[in-house]
Amino acid sequence: MNQNKAPLFEALARYVGKKVTKLHVPGHKYGQGLPKEMKALLGKSAQFDLSVLEDIDSLAHPQTVIKEAQKLAAEVFGAKETFFLVNGSTLGVQAMILSVCSENDKIIVSRNSHQSVMAGLILSGATPVYLQPEFDDEFNLPLNVKPETVKIALKKNPDAKAVLIISPTQFGITADIKKIARIVHKAGKILLVDEAWGPHFKFHPEFPLFALIDGADMVVQSTHKRLPALSQTSMIHIQGKRIDREKVQKAIQMLQTTSPSYILLASLDSARREMFLHGKKSWAKIISLTKKAREEIREAGFKILERKYLNDLGFDLDITNIVIEVENGFKAWKILNKNKIEPEFATLDHLIIIVGIGNNTNDVKFFIKALKNISPKKNFKKIKYPTFISKIFLSPREAMLKNIIKVPMKNAIGRISADTITPYPPGIPLLAPGEVITKEIFDYLKEINEYSSVRTQILGDFQTINVVK
Repeated sequence: MNQNKAPLFEALARYVGKKVTKLHVPGHKYGQGLPKEMKALLGKSAQFDLSVLEDIDSLAHPQTVIKEAQKLAAEVFGAKETFFLVNGSTLGVQAMILSVCSENDKIIVSRNSHQSVMAGLILSGATPVYLQPEFDDEFNLPLNVKPETVKIALKKNPDAKAVLIISPTQFGITADIKKIARIVHKAGKILLVDEAWGPHFKFHPEFPLFALIDGADMVVQSTHKRLPALSQTSMIHIQGKRIDREKVQKAIQMLQTTSPSYILLASLDSARREMFLHGKKSWAKIISLTKKAREEIREAGFKILERKYLNDLGFDLDITNIVIEVENGFKAWKILNKNKIEPEFATLDHLIIIVGIGNNTNDVKFFIKALKNISPKKNFKKIKYPTFISKIFLSPREAMLKNIIKVPMKNAIGRISADTITPYPPGIPLLAPGEVITKEIFDYLKEINEYSSVRTQILGDFQTINVVK
């Protein structure tokens, strides 16, 4: 196929150039009816915010330019078929689960999953078998899931339909997908990979291997996270004969808006072409910039997570994710904000920055200058993260469909959780819907309250929790 083309982007530009009389939705009529402050903000780009029209195809049933754009993407990413998403990888992960699992089916899932995995379990009614990722005491960080852990889980659960692995994690740490794929396929199961943080792996040999190349059956990627596409844009890639393509398409149609943004769709098409034409050269520059940044961070006295260190443990690292040990990550974040620098995220003793295609040498200079106002990690009370997973009494779906009440955490011991509780660090769910709240969990949350932050899927904090009535 002609990868120099961007058929959807080009069709959108042609249609806007027609200057047609606008007697169809959207209500703002190509930006003409927008409030003046939105007009000033968006400028001419508002003209491209269109509804489904014959000239620009339909995402729900692609026949022309969207179909061609998806085929071009599949060719670049090495997939049998690719689907464009405008509701992010959240939709993609949910669609993956719905396409392979029905109610009461088992699915083996990394415990350090994005909250979209929990939503997919609830929507499908599937029962999770959780895989605990390895934990590194030296960096006080979750790593990823080992192949041996997957093998044991499959042996104990031969009736599981699929395995879902998160690789890379938000820290940039990848699992050995090649070995995991061999294990999963030998057991006759399907391998799903949430590769939201790794769509750029395809475009330079210094990155960890791309999950499709390593043997994954279906992969979801957040194109907007690491490639030059707009926020909310993602892709699902499928390959091989294990995936029912029609089930995937039906799941996407059920979850995705019927009024997609054509600006977002066009950005997927444009990003694919940009990466095909210039991806390797662009990422070579960013990798060089990242190596320089890593060197200067080390020279400033900070310890950072290194690729060789992880390789020795059986994992790999996207070096453009820089994980820096600091005395207090949350304080470090505030210092950077005061210097008009926005990092990716922080844990109590880590600061994480991501270097990407939009960055340049000045960005690194500003960061290194601001970093000198931050203390390297010296003394910090490391709290051992519990490696147990609480007993599952109900599937996440069953827990969410029950009557739910909010109770003080101290009164919740022995109750069944309707929440996901995730302490940062390490960012692994300590408790999921359907699991029993134990004294060990309560004691751990109480202990880390002074040192950490806690997120729940249902808004709240660890002082109260939603439980099954």
